Amino acid sequence: MRCVMTRYRLFAVTLLLLAAVPAGVQAQREGPSSEAGVMIGASRYDLSGTGTGFSFNAGITIPLVRRVVFLEPSLGFLAYTTQFGNHSSWMFPELTVQAQHRLGLVRPYLGVGLGTGTTGLSGPAHWKFTMLGLGGVRVHLAGRWGVRGEVRLRSVDPWNGHTADFNVGFTHASF
Repeated sequence: MRCVMTRYRLFAVTLLLLAAVPAGVQAQREGPSSEAGVMIGASRYDLSGTGTGFSFNAGITIPLVRRVVFLEPSLGFLAYTTQFGNHSSWMFPELTVQAQHRLGLVRPYLGVGLGTGTTGLSGPAHWKFTMLGLGGVRVHLAGRWGVRGEVRLRSVDPWNGHTADFNVGFTHASF
């Protein structure tokens, strides 16, 4: 359990460090340099049982190439019911690369990524490799705030299970 908590803390610290880009570098870029987002929604799953569960995702979107290609480290969570009726959960630390197109205040995007997942939130961790594809749209509201909707299709322990997250939430950009 201690090893699992250490990995989660390390991942959280990494996310915070990535968000803390020096102000001089941020000022040289046009528009927001990075964007933090939090989303909630539903997830259709086929893991050890099938159904719909609660989905949460938080990440930091970092521009790589001309505000078109982005890197996003994220942490996802899924609460679901197993085939035997037990309540369980998965944690998904993941890294995606996204391509975005700007249409005024609306920014549709597509992405692919890799990660890992574990059901070991209350006992020993059993890490599984994940692959994912995602698509969505970010919409600027006012100031640094925006909204975001996303569909995230994930293969867990590839081809042994999958999830389809349908999430909406808020974003906050840094300048």
